[in-house]
Order: sequence, then C-alpha cells, then structure tokens
Amino acid sequence: MREKINIGCGADILDGYINLDYKNQKGVDVICDINNTPWSFKDNTFSESFCSHTLEHVEDLQSTMKEMWRISKPSAKIIIRVPHFSCGVYYRDITHKRSVGL
Repeated sequence: MREKINIGCGADILDGYINLDYKNQKGVDVICDINNTPWSFKDNTFSESFCSHTLEHVEDLQSTMKEMWRISKPSAKIIIRVPHFSCGVYYRDITHKRSVGL
C-alpha cells in the first residue's frame, strides 16, 4: 500500500499517493467524505499527508485534524495548504467555512 495520501484531491491527482476525495472521478483511489469520521484507514498508516485547499471546507476542523493525526505515522510529514484570509478568492467561494490567517 502507498504510504502517502492526498486528502481532498479533487482533480489534483498525485503519483505515488492514495488520492482521496468525496467525488468518484478519474484518478481518485478512495471515495470518502472526510466530514464523516473515522476514515477507513488504520492508525499510523501514512508517512505523508497532503491536504491542499480542503480544510476550509470541512464542517468540523478539529475532528478532521484529529483523524489526519490518527492515520499518520509518528514523525509523518503533514502538508496543509489553505487560502489566507486576505485572499479575494477565499470570499468568492460560498463553500468555505473558515479562513486562516498566520
């Protein structure tokens, strides 16, 4: 089994990753609504989790982050990309639940 997961991949299919999305589309390996936990992976499964422009859409950020932690191996690399609150694109997408500012 591949040890990297691309959470909420959409059309951004990555080679060498398990590509996970809630829609059944070309390149998606696992169909999963990440709002529903637990996900169908064992604890400590992945050495890398990639999550790009997904977390701003989830209902319960804390539960989603806990699930990402659960499926990650100790010392796993977790890469998260979200739109900054100052980005105009953030405000044009009504499916965004939260903004992030660091």
